[in-house]
Amino acid sequence: MKPRSERMRPVSRIERNRERDAARALGESQRQLQAMEAQLDQLIGYRSEYQRRYARALQGLQRTGIEQFRRFLAQLDQAIEQQRRLMEQCRADADRCRAAWLAQRGRLKAIDGLIDRLRDEERRQQERREQHDQDERALMGHRRRDPGKP
Repeated sequence: MKPRSERMRPVSRIERNRERDAARALGESQRQLQAMEAQLDQLIGYRSEYQRRYARALQGLQRTGIEQFRRFLAQLDQAIEQQRRLMEQCRADADRCRAAWLAQRGRLKAIDGLIDRLRDEERRQQERREQHDQDERALMGHRRRDPGKP
């Protein structure tokens, strides 16, 4: 029969694969979050630039031009707010992925720690058996040399 540490190897392999998958999911969620943040920064920058440019031109604009400008700024504000909501959802997803990865990493460490303890115990048992065998051989050798002594 295989030692317990060997029987635990498939469990460790499965947990290692799960940890790797969780790490990949975390990496992907972080990339998505960075992309969302970059897109939000672009929108905010575009709005600021647009507002600066047209603030100077406002003196020459007619009423319809000013209304169009305000509507466009309101649309930009809505787009910025929507992007913020998407980014927060993405951040929450990244936080969930991080928690899942940390939990999976903890399970993997626990399994690996158990395997290490099992190996240590198996090694100690093997050393005790070897010591016992050596003691038996020494005793047998001693008895052959001195048959009258117990």
